[in-house]
Amino acid sequence: MNIISLLSFNILLLQNSSKKDISDTYEDDTDLLARFVINSQGVKIGESIAVHHDILIVKDKDVFLGIPLKHVSFEGKKLLAKGLIDTTKAKKLGNTWKKETYKEITYPDEDD
Repeated sequence: MNIISLLSFNILLLQNSSKKDISDTYEDDTDLLARFVINSQGVKIGESIAVHHDILIVKDKDVFLGIPLKHVSFEGKKLLAKGLIDTTKAKKLGNTWKKETYKEITYPDEDD
């Protein structure tokens, strides 16, 4: 092995070892909740409202998105959805979560 190959190998090893899975960087699911979620361009895509199995649920207006946790990392106080987001699949995951677990609260009228 020449010196350039050895240096290249060490650099790659160092880069890969410094990347942490998000599951290693938080205590429990509540650390992921009520945070703004941005995409790789820094654009806000919504706010995290739940973790369902290995999916982060993000709400933006009336749309629910499901983003796999393996594609999420901390970016300061925000969460970063890494890479390109397949919005069709994300909406499908979000809608599945909504049908399974989401319950809207209704309040009785005060006239009653």
